[in-house]
Amino acid sequence: MRIVLQGDSITDAGRDRADDGVKGLGEGYPLFIATKLYRDYPGKIEVLNRGISGDRVCDVYSRIKRDGWALKPDILSIFVGVNDVWHKWSEAGDNSISNDKYYEIYDMLIRHTLKEMPKVKIVIVGPAILKNKRLAEYYDEFRSEVQLRAESARKIAEKYDLTFVELQKPLDEAAKTVDDECYWLRDGVHPAQAGRQLIAEKWIETVTKAGLLDELRG
Repeated sequence: MRIVLQGDSITDAGRDRADDGVKGLGEGYPLFIATKLYRDYPGKIEVLNRGISGDRVCDVYSRIKRDGWALKPDILSIFVGVNDVWHKWSEAGDNSISNDKYYEIYDMLIRHTLKEMPKVKIVIVGPAILKNKRLAEYYDEFRSEVQLRAESARKIAEKYDLTFVELQKPLDEAAKTVDDECYWLRDGVHPAQAGRQLIAEKWIETVTKAGLLDELRG
């Protein structure tokens, strides 16, 4: 079974683009997912990381043929949405994607992917952030807009009967357990080590519950 993880810097996590081995997984949640699944299903699974730092939903769509369809995954996981909002405050100028446009492009991404690969199992991960002093100037608006993208992602998953991974609630609950705003997400967006583990665990839990890994058992 081949799993392709697609997304932005949260997925990218410093991966080596020239390597599809351990270095190619980066240091984020894809590595944690692979480590667990390789242990549980030895010789039965392959995890590939194709995240690219800075990507918005339109960027993922623009390269899905090369970094998705061409890889012929059994499971395609997409985790995108934070940059669609965060780029509003980019030093180079506002390059954000409105929620309506985010939904429209995401819908097109999924529709075209299912047309190209009717049997692929798609996992959609909802974007999430946490409060952090580095985001203080615009946190309230940022949080509100990211939640709109997460809801749009959920609606897309429901529309096409796909698996949706909810992250905001688990992260909010986790944030209550330690008095350190950088413990889970080091800058409110990018996961620290504990956050990477949390995302990976939530992903595996959701995917397993949805039965996407059933064929690997036995």
